[in-house]
Amino acid sequence: MAIRVPTRQLFIGGEWREPILKKRIPIINPATEQIVGQQAHIFIFKMFAGCFEYYADLAEGLDAKQKAPVSLPMETFKSYVLKEPLGVVALITP
Repeated sequence: MAIRVPTRQLFIGGEWREPILKKRIPIINPATEQIVGQQAHIFIFKMFAGCFEYYADLAEGLDAKQKAPVSLPMETFKSYVLKEPLGVVALITP
């Protein structure tokens, strides 16, 4: 059984709603470079800007702690913490 999806609406909070902005973004097939549909433009970048700023500040804080000495009970030993990237990671935000 196929469910009909309204082409000009967004599914928000369990209901189909009209987008606030009427601007549409074309959906392009990368194989043929032809437009196969349109998507409503969702203006939520200001919300994400604050999120990215917050985590960027946390990352800068980690850089400040690089090679910070670790206190040990014996003065004859010295220890430092060095944080290095593991590689490529994925981030999924709700």
